[in-house]
Amino acid sequence: METLREFCNESILPLTSDLGISARLTTYPAGALVFGQGEPADTLYIICRGLVKLAYILEDGRSSTLSILKPGDLLGKGLFLPDLRFRRAYAETLEPTDLLPLDLSDFFKLLSNSEDLLRQVLRSLAYEALALQARLLASTYGSVREQLATLLWLLQERYGVRSSQGVTLTLRLTCRTLAEMLGSSRQSVNRALQILRKMNLIQGRYGKIVITDVPGLFQLARPFLFGREGIVPLTDSPYQPR
Repeated sequence: METLREFCNESILPLTSDLGISARLTTYPAGALVFGQGEPADTLYIICRGLVKLAYILEDGRSSTLSILKPGDLLGKGLFLPDLRFRRAYAETLEPTDLLPLDLSDFFKLLSNSEDLLRQVLRSLAYEALALQARLLASTYGSVREQLATLLWLLQERYGVRSSQGVTLTLRLTCRTLAEMLGSSRQSVNRALQILRKMNLIQGRYGKIVITDVPGLFQLARPFLFGREGIVPLTDSPYQPR
C-alpha cells in the first residue's frame, strides 16, 4: 500500500466526499496540543503524517507518556467506550502532523467502505495491545534495564531504520522521555542506558539511539515478548527462536 499520507490524500479523503462525510485534513505544528486531559471526548483522529504523544498528568504534576502514535494509528480511541465522555489523557504533536478528525459514526462508515483502512486499523490496534502486554510484564517482573530493553525493542519495530551500524530509532528519545514511558526516575533510566552501552547493545547521544546489537537486545527483552515459557511471539521477528 502507498504511504499513509498518500493513502489519506488519495483514498480516504475522496471516500469521505463520496460518502457525504464533511472531514478535512488538519495540519498541526510540532508541539501543538490536539486535545487536553479532561476535555470532552467527541472526536476520533486518523494520523496521516507525523507523530503524536499520548500522555497522562498525574496528581503530583508529573507526566507519564502512554504511547507515541505514528501514521496509520488512531488517536482518541476512548470514543469507542460509550460511557467515556472525557479525555483521560492529553495528546501533543512531536513534529508537524496531519490529522483527519471524524465523529464515531463517520469513522465506522469509512471502515465499512475501505478494506485497506480496516486492515491498517486492526494492525495498529493489535500492535498496541500486544506492546502494552509486553510492557506490563516487564514492569511487573523485570529490572529497569530489562524494561528499557523491552521498550527499545518495541520502538525499533515501529520506528527503526536499518543501517550498517544497526537499527537507528527515528524518534528523539531523551532520558526524560524514556523515564516518562517507563514510569521510572531519570537517574534509574540513565543507569540502565549506561549498562546497555557497556554491553555494546546501544550507542548514541542527545536523544538519538542506535541499537548496535539487535539480537543481543532481543535476548534481554525476550522473556517479556515471548513469555518465560516461549509462547507466541509478539511479531514475526527474525530473531525469534526456531
